[in-house]
Amino acid sequence: RNICSFESEKEDILARSRYLKSKLLVSPEKIIEAMPAAVGPQFQGEWALYSCSMYCAALVNISKIYPETREDALPVIDSLITSVLSPELRSYDARRWGEDPLESLDGEESHISYISHLAWMLSGYKAIGGDGRYDNLYHRLCSTMNRRLRASVTLNLDTYPGEYIYVPD
Repeated sequence: RNICSFESEKEDILARSRYLKSKLLVSPEKIIEAMPAAVGPQFQGEWALYSCSMYCAALVNISKIYPETREDALPVIDSLITSVLSPELRSYDARRWGEDPLESLDGEESHISYISHLAWMLSGYKAIGGDGRYDNLYHRLCSTMNRRLRASVTLNLDTYPGEYIYVPD
C-alpha cells in the first residue's frame, strides 16, 4: 500500500489498529486459540500475552501521535489488561512455575516475562490518562520485579525455571 500523505498514513495506522482490535478484543480463550496450535500451549499463552501487550504499546504510541484517539484507546487497553489478568491467559506461566504469577508476588520465583509485560501495559494505560484502578497492582509488580532483580547475582531473571536467561524478558 502506498502512503502518500500524512492523512493516508493516519488512515492506514488506524485501519491496522481496528484489525488488531477485532482479533484481540475477544475472550481470553479466543485470544489463546487464535495463536498457532502447532507451537503448543506454552507458546500460545506467551504469544497471546505478547500480542496484547504489543497492541497496548501501539495504542499508546498512536494516542501520542494522534491525541484525539486517546479517549477510544483507554477502554481498549483496559480490555486488553483484563484479558491478560485472566486466569486463562496467565495459566501458561503458572504451569511452568508451579504457581500463579499474581498470587505469588511476595515469593521468589521470577515470572519476569508475564509480570513485566503486564506492568508495561499498566504504565501505558496510566501514561495516556487512565484512572488509578491499576495503581496498586502496578506498584506491586514493579516492587516485585525490583526486589527479585536486586536479589539476582546477574541482575537478570529466568523466564522459566531451568532455561537460559532471555535478556529481553
